[in-house]
Amino acid sequence: YHTASDGWVDNVFTPGRDDRLMGENRTAGRASLLYTAGPLRVIAMGEYERRRLDGTPYRASNDDREVLDAIDDALGIDLVVGGGPRDVDTELTDPRDDGEIYGGTLQADLDLDFATLSSTTAYRRHRFFYSEDYDGTPLRIGNYSQRQRGTNASQEVRLVSPGTGRFTWSAGLSGYRETVRARFTEQADETAVCLAGYGYSSCEELTQDLYGTPYVAAPEGILVDVNEARTVNTGLSAYGDVNYRVLPKLNVGLGLRYTWDHKKFGLNILPSDTTLGNIWTFAYYTDGFVTDGRSWQGTTPRLYVRYEIQPRLNVYASVTRGYKSGGFGSFTVAAPGPIEEFGLVPEGTKPDAFAPETIWSEELGVKGDLLGGRLRFDLTGFLYNYRNLQSVFFDTETRTQRVLNVGRVQGYGAEFATTLRPSRFFDLTGTLTYTHTRKRGDRDCTLKDCGGLPNPTWASSGVG
Repeated sequence: YHTASDGWVDNVFTPGRDDRLMGENRTAGRASLLYTAGPLRVIAMGEYERRRLDGTPYRASNDDREVLDAIDDALGIDLVVGGGPRDVDTELTDPRDDGEIYGGTLQADLDLDFATLSSTTAYRRHRFFYSEDYDGTPLRIGNYSQRQRGTNASQEVRLVSPGTGRFTWSAGLSGYRETVRARFTEQADETAVCLAGYGYSSCEELTQDLYGTPYVAAPEGILVDVNEARTVNTGLSAYGDVNYRVLPKLNVGLGLRYTWDHKKFGLNILPSDTTLGNIWTFAYYTDGFVTDGRSWQGTTPRLYVRYEIQPRLNVYASVTRGYKSGGFGSFTVAAPGPIEEFGLVPEGTKPDAFAPETIWSEELGVKGDLLGGRLRFDLTGFLYNYRNLQSVFFDTETRTQRVLNVGRVQGYGAEFATTLRPSRFFDLTGTLTYTHTRKRGDRDCTLKDCGGLPNPTWASSGVG
């Protein structure tokens, strides 16, 4: 397939141009081959996608006087974000979100009479480039880009019983190996860094005060900060599931999964090659990659009960535990002692790790069809309890994005979805969700939401 669309956002920084940011151009293809021989069925599939999109546009608010007045006072300017609410005003005239993804899948199913044995082998490779100006002003102080490439190989073998009878079951093993390498770049105007960021009257005053050395401007007066991340992740899991029809209309099910993950991560914060040093994105640097490797494991059970009130009308209840492995942040380190400002991290510094996340989720609901199938509905009440919820927030002290764990996050709510099909040519679909979430027992963050609890209390949608 191929899709192309013009954007709808203009950039007033380039007057006279119809920028149309947020456009897209995608081309993709997939080819598959089917082979059957008696009880054996094999599908081989290859796919490719190429995308050329615009990076996310940002617009700062002229009403944010606390920030804008501070910038004006420091730089001696009158900063105004030009254009209206439908425009942006950014010196990054070509934000990008470009990528290529390709891979293949081989699936084989063998009918063994008592069960079906299936094998799924998959491989994916990707590379992409992304850039944006996240400060949302015409100043060059928040230009971010990321160049990344990676691979993912996975293998799953499962055995599934026939779908008839009072007792059904399934079991399987799966594994994966993933590699990712990324390079992050941050650009900022050196004058803005010295005057607005640090409050000096000039960059010469800053370098003399911090290092006792004269200031030499970087090319185009732009400070460029670079860090690199690389990881090799492997994992294995084993799972099983049984279902039993206790009564003609009553079914119960029990499932269990064990998951093991290992991640080896490296982070390299390059020393700045300018006279300002590492003072903006990072206030330190590393001597090559600092590395760490850790393993995590989790066991996740699932229990459900379903009762058929009448054909195509069921009530159900379920209790499930979820698990998400830990990992490492790409922009923070964990040092064994204090880090010298603007200098080399001490010996023994490692990437900043965060713990696994778990959740217990309980649901009670009813779903079914009425009016001969013309009305379909689903009403669910839910209760959940996270432990060590993984959250991303901007640390104002280090001026970097941190991944951290929030102690406990609890919530409850209800969700309703319905589809009405009055005729074969027309249908109406609507959803309504209420959610109440709160956190307690803070662990690594004491802010109100830690940057990671933005869910709305009410959410709704409708389609005709």
